Amino acid sequence: MSKLRIEENISASEDLSIYMSKEWLSLFPKVRTFSILNKNDEPIGSFQILDTKMKGQRALITPMFTSNVSLSVKDPSSKKVGSISHQKKVFETLAEYLKRSRAKIIDLSFPTEFQDMQALQWSGFTVQPKYTFHIELQKSIDDLREQMSSSTRANLKKAIAELTVEEKNDPESFLKLCDLTFNRQNENHDRDQLEKILRSSDLGEMRSSFFVNDGKKDIASVLVVHDNSKAYYIIGGYDHNSSHRGASTLALWSAIEKMKNEGKLLFDMQGSMIPAVEQFVRGFGGDKKTYFNVSRQKWYVKIARSILGK
Repeated sequence: MSKLRIEENISASEDLSIYMSKEWLSLFPKVRTFSILNKNDEPIGSFQILDTKMKGQRALITPMFTSNVSLSVKDPSSKKVGSISHQKKVFETLAEYLKRSRAKIIDLSFPTEFQDMQALQWSGFTVQPKYTFHIELQKSIDDLREQMSSSTRANLKKAIAELTVEEKNDPESFLKLCDLTFNRQNENHDRDQLEKILRSSDLGEMRSSFFVNDGKKDIASVLVVHDNSKAYYIIGGYDHNSSHRGASTLALWSAIEKMKNEGKLLFDMQGSMIPAVEQFVRGFGGDKKTYFNVSRQKWYVKIARSILGK
């Protein structure tokens, strides 16, 4: 039995990611934040969970517009074996908490730095790998371009010559481009929540949106959020009536370039299970990273959803 425990409601800290900041959390009232405490009641970690309903059942899931639960853990050990044991205790504690929650549906993903999910597997959870790409921004601009695929680099070169890019906050235009993209892909996106992010005055300079224009109208857009050290790709939109293939490439490259110039250390593409999006972000040549999704459904929920085709 782990000597750690979990307590709800943590105080925001500048050391945590933007997803744990008060500015971000104010947009997501159903997201619950937690501290992980040691036997002396000292905080050694934190994470967040979206507590919601899915098909009428209580569900604990990864919050929207992020790829994971923003788990952060302080490692008290200077030795590898100690670090492994410490993380094991953290995930034993998480498994105990999730089992006690009585949630019928659990679907949570963890940051790339946490690779040992055995404690959750031993507790009956299903563990599956997912993938994202990280771009190390300490590299030079030339090196960042060089690591791109040849087709991405060619699309960028053509777009720079023929299109213009602008950083601006224009929620209406951004939402329109996202609607065009997701309607074409038959994919859902939480439009109302996205609009809150775009219009939030609290996020201020922690949010950046980039638009590419063909001389007549905006044809591509990218939204990123960022904290002191990292930037995160949230979502992008594209007008497929435009014939220019490099517009989205230029929008995302402009975001990467600005984040580098601002001194960020890492650009996280945040993964995607949509093949076309995965292929697009892969073209920027980041390091492929594995992260893990942990899930569980009560047997009768699985049967009901199977019967209903949901």
